[in-house]
Amino acid sequence: MSTSKGKILVVEDMAIQRENLRQILTLEDYTVETAANGLKALDALQNGYTPELVICDIMMPEMDGYQLREAMREMPAWRGIGFIFLSAKASKEDIQAGKSYGVEEYLTKPVEIPALLQAVNVSLRRLQEIREAEKTRNEELFRELFTRVSHEMRTPLSIITGGLSLFELESATSPEIKQYLNYIVNGHDRILALVEKVRHMQEAQNAQVPYVLGVTISVSEIPQIFENIFKKRTFFGRYTEKDVVFNVDLADEDNSLNVNPKEMEMMLEEVLENAIKFSDSTRAITVTGCKTKGNYELCIEDSGKGFPLQAQEDLFKPFFQFQREVQEQQGMGIGLAVVKALAEKNEIKLRMENSDAKHGRFIFSVPIAQS
Repeated sequence: MSTSKGKILVVEDMAIQRENLRQILTLEDYTVETAANGLKALDALQNGYTPELVICDIMMPEMDGYQLREAMREMPAWRGIGFIFLSAKASKEDIQAGKSYGVEEYLTKPVEIPALLQAVNVSLRRLQEIREAEKTRNEELFRELFTRVSHEMRTPLSIITGGLSLFELESATSPEIKQYLNYIVNGHDRILALVEKVRHMQEAQNAQVPYVLGVTISVSEIPQIFENIFKKRTFFGRYTEKDVVFNVDLADEDNSLNVNPKEMEMMLEEVLENAIKFSDSTRAITVTGCKTKGNYELCIEDSGKGFPLQAQEDLFKPFFQFQREVQEQQGMGIGLAVVKALAEKNEIKLRMENSDAKHGRFIFSVPIAQS
């Protein structure tokens, strides 16, 4: 079965012409729906049908093509749908009037099949280019925003850090004040961690040199990395109420891995935190590793219910948070995006899958250093 080249809504009051258009476009692997007039087309749109392109006659009963076009332009959700007029109104004035509605193309009846298909193909390609350009522009704006925010926050946070350090050194502080001070410290640490995540993501995405040759870690050092993570106030302080059962079983420990040690720790911390969030009440986290085909596969598996296929694809996107309401998640959803950026910088292949036991697991395929 061929993959659909796009969704098209044909709006035409003449049944024979409507069916001919449907057959022509279907044979070209487009997914086609039809409507007998503008009102029926509008009803389909209002009921959730979202085509990529509308091919519309002008002279129709109940609602003509001009009226349908105007109705679609008034709805922000429909402004990205392409629109082609196909009409018997063929005078120069008619064509100019039709194009004044901001359509992709104005075709006149009877239309030659090659001309129709070319107009459809060009319109869909142009619309795709516009969408990709808008996506790129939005991503650049987001990156610029978070870069500036993280930069502006670092100075006031450093002042707060100094003040908190002085308070923590004050032994005469009452227990009650110390408790409130601890709340402030935890909040401060969370904000600082967020700023650092943004910074690391930007640095990784903008890196000119993916990996510094000669920088390695030994597989035997990985357990110590996890131990360091658990000792961090910013990490362990958030999970004191959870009984985390942590198991590590690493084979081939005499191998060295081509990866920046600090960045490896950052990646493991984010993935470990994610595993704890989505584990069941046992909070059992299993870390395994072994050599395979010139790489070392490091697997972190939680004890949760796994992730749907679509969620597996979305987890590494910035600002995506799986089951945010159910899990009562906090933060902005950029932790795993940082992991992906750092993995790419270090030429590590990263994937997420469900284990045979239906638990979620993250797998790092790290290049082994040549001896």
